Amino acid sequence: MPPKKTQVQEKVLLGRPGNNLKSGIVGLANVGKSTLFQAITKSTLGNPANFPYATIDPEEARVIVPDARFDWLCEHYKPKSQVPANLTVYDIAGLTRGASTGAGLGNAFLSHIRAVDAIFQVVRCFDDAEIIHVEGDVDPVRDLNIISEELRIKDIEFVEKALEALQKQTRRGGQSLEMKKMKEEEATTAKILQWLKDGKDVRKGDWGPKEVEVINPLFLLTAKPVVYLVNLSEKDYIRQKNKYLPKVFEWIKENSPGDPLIPISVSFEERLTRMEDEKAAEEECKSLNTKSALPKVIVTMRTALNLASFFTTGTDEVRQWTIRKGIKAPAAAGVIHTDFEKTFIQAIVYNYDAVKELGDEAAVKAAGKVMTKGKDYIVEDGDILLIKAVVHSIPPSTRSKVKSSVARGLRQRLLETYPGFEPYIEEILPKKAQLDAVKLPERTTLYTIDSSPVFYQPFDGPPIPHLRLLHAFPSALPTIQIDRGAIRFVLSGAALMAPGLTSAGGQLPDTEHALEKGAVVAVRAEGKQEVCMVGTLKMGTEELKEKGKGVVIDDGHYLGDGLWRMIID
Repeated sequence: MPPKKTQVQEKVLLGRPGNNLKSGIVGLANVGKSTLFQAITKSTLGNPANFPYATIDPEEARVIVPDARFDWLCEHYKPKSQVPANLTVYDIAGLTRGASTGAGLGNAFLSHIRAVDAIFQVVRCFDDAEIIHVEGDVDPVRDLNIISEELRIKDIEFVEKALEALQKQTRRGGQSLEMKKMKEEEATTAKILQWLKDGKDVRKGDWGPKEVEVINPLFLLTAKPVVYLVNLSEKDYIRQKNKYLPKVFEWIKENSPGDPLIPISVSFEERLTRMEDEKAAEEECKSLNTKSALPKVIVTMRTALNLASFFTTGTDEVRQWTIRKGIKAPAAAGVIHTDFEKTFIQAIVYNYDAVKELGDEAAVKAAGKVMTKGKDYIVEDGDILLIKAVVHSIPPSTRSKVKSSVARGLRQRLLETYPGFEPYIEEILPKKAQLDAVKLPERTTLYTIDSSPVFYQPFDGPPIPHLRLLHAFPSALPTIQIDRGAIRFVLSGAALMAPGLTSAGGQLPDTEHALEKGAVVAVRAEGKQEVCMVGTLKMGTEELKEKGKGVVIDDGHYLGDGLWRMIID
């Protein structure tokens, strides 16, 4: 009898399993965190300052993940829309000694770290008498020890509370399966606690699948992956020498082996972002015989989060999708649209390397490198996928004819809300046309004429014009403009942030024509003719100009979303 095949147990990863993961910038006060955030996100916080706790609430932004593969595909297909991958980054308030017991911003700071999935730990390795150090002098090894100890102390507190709660339950005794599972969880929790008390971080343990299932719900600070960013002066970064660097390297080797260390000059990166354009920044780097560290920082963090990419391509759109490494094809299809995971049939797959080498899809197909894969296929980084799934149009049961009296009322409300549609109302809603109502999720109704969308209406909200209507009548709504960079985020469903409108490529109405909070606006992208989004302003345009930061539209209807792609005939 042949020996039984050894089953390889699939490794369960620490952390959340999602693909929309967040990274937090962490460190002691005044080490360059907020300036780094501004440089990496090309945004303006307005609060970096030379005193501790200048940042109180964490600031959030999305950064584009640099990827030569995406750039090549865009150049190859020349699509109308380009949507790269992005990474969400938070700027978190500065830590101080004693934070685990409430010192400084203490618990608020630590709760912000619990909410992210990975940590950029900024370590100060530059001397500057004008920038206060919260500990009095520059000593990166001491700073690393402070942060490491504070995070571990807080984790011990979390685990002790969890263990105490479990012990209360297991004291009742019993032989049920539930009690057996609880006792196993108690033993694992006690093991985690001892590991922390021995001065070790949870992410450095060799945990089994069942133990990881206990660790993940605790959201432990020392379980999160860390990328160490050593902040040097511009001079030291360019010459690639620093007196503190060897000591930091040895500390990481001893206390956090395997974690990435990246030298960076935050002041240099911030100076590059102030230049006229990317070309000027490149010329500056070339003249100094150096390069920006930010692309490496972003890519390294993505790797630390165990994230990968697949692509969808064509002349309409090239898009880079973010997935967790090791997921199967149906789950990858679900990233495109949740329905695709449930209705997945198969995926047509070929890899970026093949199309780059052979030149185009036809050559890849001729070489026999296009594969048809089923539900068990594990998507590889760099795959180009064509997903085949059962496409559901709106079922007839969700549609109903609107009475003429109700249609007249809706027509009147549309005109009252948007007077700009008045010259075109007979084309949009002819008096004798049959208006149909289509029930959508989240208590929203889409109104159509002959299967053509006209407007949709959230429960108890104003009617909002469908983008197809705005493409036909572009001057009917007040319009704002976003810069070329922001369009990528808007098309990926991200919130529209203020910097995309207040930058050189953005455009807002003048003071005389200022728009109030709650106004429904059409959003056009710099250099594009058609409106790409419609939504409700979260702040007025004058407030937006004054603040220069914050969310402007967080729930818009945009090209590529479910409402736009919906089959309604």
